[in-house]
Amino acid sequence: MFSFSLCSAALALVPLSYALSSQDQTPLHEVDHSPFTSDFDKSVVRLMNNWHVPGLAIAIVNGNETYSKGYGISLYPYFEIDPSTLFYTGSTTKAFTSAALTLLMEESSNSSDPLTWRTPISSIIRDDFVLPDVYATAHVTLEDAASHRTGMPRHDSSYGGLNYSLRDVVRNLRHLPITAELRVRFQYCNLMYMTLAHVIEVLTGSWFGDVLWDRIWKPLHMIRTYSSFSQAQLAVHNGAAQLSAGHVWNNQSQKYIPVEWMKIPFDSGAGNVISNVLDYAKWLRFLMNQAPPLSKAGHMTLRHPRTILDDNHFPGFTGISAYALGWNVENYRGEPLISHDGGVPGFAAKIGYLPNRNYGIAMMGNTLGSSIIVQTILFHQLLDNYLDVPVKDRGDIGALLENTIIKPKVQQLRDPIKALYPDAPTGKAAIPLSLPLQNYTGTYYNDGYYDITITLVAQPDQQQPQRPHLRSVVDRTWPYTFDFIHVSGEYFIAKGQMSSSDAEVDPTDPFEVQIAKAEFRLGEDGAIAAFGVAVEPEMKGEKIWFRRVKDAA
Repeated sequence: MFSFSLCSAALALVPLSYALSSQDQTPLHEVDHSPFTSDFDKSVVRLMNNWHVPGLAIAIVNGNETYSKGYGISLYPYFEIDPSTLFYTGSTTKAFTSAALTLLMEESSNSSDPLTWRTPISSIIRDDFVLPDVYATAHVTLEDAASHRTGMPRHDSSYGGLNYSLRDVVRNLRHLPITAELRVRFQYCNLMYMTLAHVIEVLTGSWFGDVLWDRIWKPLHMIRTYSSFSQAQLAVHNGAAQLSAGHVWNNQSQKYIPVEWMKIPFDSGAGNVISNVLDYAKWLRFLMNQAPPLSKAGHMTLRHPRTILDDNHFPGFTGISAYALGWNVENYRGEPLISHDGGVPGFAAKIGYLPNRNYGIAMMGNTLGSSIIVQTILFHQLLDNYLDVPVKDRGDIGALLENTIIKPKVQQLRDPIKALYPDAPTGKAAIPLSLPLQNYTGTYYNDGYYDITITLVAQPDQQQPQRPHLRSVVDRTWPYTFDFIHVSGEYFIAKGQMSSSDAEVDPTDPFEVQIAKAEFRLGEDGAIAAFGVAVEPEMKGEKIWFRRVKDAA
């Protein structure tokens, strides 16, 4: 992974008041009423300190005016965020993918075989696009893939690795379990947007990033938006841009630790874009004005609801929530709201707009989970400020997130055995392993998830101090370390932690630590034959099974 000297050491917690200056505010026109009031600035600083977010950039489009501001730090030791700072923008990439496909459809509308949202994907990439279900393979359309209703769940741990390509992602779909029937329910799936990027490359004969540049970013003068880390790195090298480092918070050292940048070309279409809030303000204005190069009909199809979502219980939301083509479509205090979040290790982004008001917001931060929390709170605060919602009617978004998401997850991590195996015998009543721990090591293989190697480590573990335990480092989309906690018999807990930083995170960190059920199976010869882990939530506890192919070295 690429690294640079400025982030070679841990980031100290920089007082955010130091990094906040009046020069950060950048109105693009003369204005009378900036949304970046002193009260709002204080709210941003307080939230960033409370949730451990080192840096944040915000742009607001209000009619003909655009405002932008940076808060905090981007790089060690004291490089300040400004509105031109680059961030990974995660799944906000998906809207560009859908817009590019819409442009291709409009270009082909007068041909003998026009491309439409109802075109089956298999009719374009027949050899590559094969699902476990024959009917789904033949009938999944571009619209199905873009609105997350194909029946395929995320399977985010299945793809990636050395020399892994976008086409490899698509061809691997045939080995991954489907968890719903076609068009029955919403299941968010990055893999399908990567599939759409592959479709675009096949149709155009061009790299996906070039298609976005030629058809969208260049016409909109989004000159600091990139489809690859290498492009952004070159801009930084030439002095044309500053790319923020991503971070995690180390609770033991009370410092920020830089996260290595992702360089995953196979993530095209789903979460690979690098940009800044100034360029996203141009994107927002394009969407709100329904401007060329996309027709007005094309703009409307992007935001047209396709798949029903679970109800949004946040204050201010009413009616049905739905997913369109790379966008969430909801009703906020009587106004249509179009929005989407994005997140990758070390970064998070949020973009949204009120189409009837020509009001939009773009936010980017340099942590993952905590930035999502802060951006969600500030997003609602800005919307309510704009709509003049009385304070008594606003609700406490922070408390709602804390009580419904953060606290339950922390409690689960504090007692993972109780959370995942409430009926399992514990302590002296626990059933011992059938074999010595060393016998469980080795390499295991699954056709869809490839290989996983489990080793024995002797260093202390938070749950089992001073005892050897099993560990696996999985390098797929991003590196992930799984430590295995024995529960009873052949049953374990897999405790996963992103290992893209060299610091041990708090074992109860709700943003960085995940837990799942794991299990080993013995064969007829009494040796370990297989390993399973419940890594895909949509499989409702069913495990992905890996057969043992090699003993540990």
